Amino acid sequence: ALLPGDADLMQKKAVALLSLGRVEEAHRVYFAAVELHPASPELAEGLAMCTNYLRIDPMESKAAHERFGRVIAARQPAREPAPRRSITASDRLRVGLISPDLREHSVGFYAESVMRHLDRSSAELFVYHTHPKVDQATKRMQEVVGLDRWRHIEPPLPDDVEKAIRADKLDVLL
Repeated sequence: ALLPGDADLMQKKAVALLSLGRVEEAHRVYFAAVELHPASPELAEGLAMCTNYLRIDPMESKAAHERFGRVIAARQPAREPAPRRSITASDRLRVGLISPDLREHSVGFYAESVMRHLDRSSAELFVYHTHPKVDQATKRMQEVVGLDRWRHIEPPLPDDVEKAIRADKLDVLL
């Protein structure tokens, strides 16, 4: 009440509401906060994430995620676009997967299944793990992918991540 519209307090309130399972209320707080602080990456990210848990028009969720992308892009220095590789029908796609959650984590459990079942005759998989923790799940995934295509980038400095991704000449990055 003393600091209405304070970005940090609005963020904390929305996170608290999410933790309590009050997603609709958190969404309203994030939406209002983003309107007041449109350049805040934390608030834009929170709004986008919140839309993943609501039954709303998919275009509204898409717009929130695109807004987050624009906020992040505006904070980054302009970078030279990666050169595109010419691909023929017989070429395998070079697919990259980047995440800090390639470990005992819900994302890791899902990603491990994708890694195991990816059709290697049509795609080469490169993985960029950006978390300091390496556990048994991480080790299983490393075995599936192969250490020659597994990049553990920690700490995940943007320039280091970019260099690794560019060096692998990916066609798709997830």
